[in-house]
Amino acid sequence: MDYKGKTALVTAIGSFSSMAVIGGLKKMGWRVVGCDIYPREWIAQSLETAAFYQAPLARDEEKYLTFIREVCLQEKVEMILPLTDVEVDVFHRNRELFSGEHILVGISSPETIALARNKFALAKKVAASEGLGKPIPTVKLSEWNRKEWMGVYGSRLILKPWNGRSSSGLYRVRGEGELTRALEEIHEEGREEEYLVQPMIEGNVVTTDVVRGKDGSFACLPRRELLRTLNGAGTSVQVFRNPELEQMCRKAADLLSITGCVNFEWIEERWGNGRCEYRFLECNPRFSGGVGFSCLAGYDMVQNHVRAFYGLPVEEENRAAEGYLAKVYRDVATAGEGLEENKG
Repeated sequence: MDYKGKTALVTAIGSFSSMAVIGGLKKMGWRVVGCDIYPREWIAQSLETAAFYQAPLARDEEKYLTFIREVCLQEKVEMILPLTDVEVDVFHRNRELFSGEHILVGISSPETIALARNKFALAKKVAASEGLGKPIPTVKLSEWNRKEWMGVYGSRLILKPWNGRSSSGLYRVRGEGELTRALEEIHEEGREEEYLVQPMIEGNVVTTDVVRGKDGSFACLPRRELLRTLNGAGTSVQVFRNPELEQMCRKAADLLSITGCVNFEWIEERWGNGRCEYRFLECNPRFSGGVGFSCLAGYDMVQNHVRAFYGLPVEEENRAAEGYLAKVYRDVATAGEGLEENKG
């Protein structure tokens, strides 16, 4: 399909995934418009866009939607690619505003987004499905029996909101003292009904970029997160191939009826005899912060994401290479007299 002459709006271009998304779109022939809550001069990625707009906070939903619609009208946008969770949620709730104007919003169906956002419902659905490994026990904090749980799983726990994003509000509890403090904080905020309890499972976090077409065509690429930011974005990773894990990802993508590119997170639980088991953690229904790693390794997640939303099958032949990859940071002049001559 020829995408030349089409314009895409990419939101939150200051985020980790933006360079891969912008670069992938431009390689396909798209004209790319970007927006972010910060000024253009603060965002290095703005240099890669044909036009840039400073956006209001997506939490101010009415103001944000008015802004997005005005940008789409002015720039003749045909596809929107939201990059952050809060923006995905806004477009999920208001997608009819854009479908009526024949603008594609690059997120999965309402049912898929709603399930991915509900960590309790998703954990139950995964636990009831065959072929997705050993489930992680998950209970609501309001229904949790502390004494019984400790007798089975001990005092190393994860407490997290059922609708949390990017580790927001998550507690990693490593003993009775930390548990007591966490429960006190949750109680003080009146959030007991929001929280889930899981055992803390030791092991590598494995993020798998997954892309699926509406026809069921599928590809994925896993990576071990070796170094991560506090909100869970990998900065140094090991890309690898594992037929068993990749088949589990296919089953999970079918189970959730994924469209386009999302990311699944797993815990790689290992034992001394060399065996390991992958425990499904969650689905983030957007590009991962490290989607550029998959593209660099040899599978273009961005191009195939777009193909999926235009009703085309995704490429199932995955020639990605295994190896170690890391993000690099560099200084860029975005504005200022005399800075141009100092580049390089």
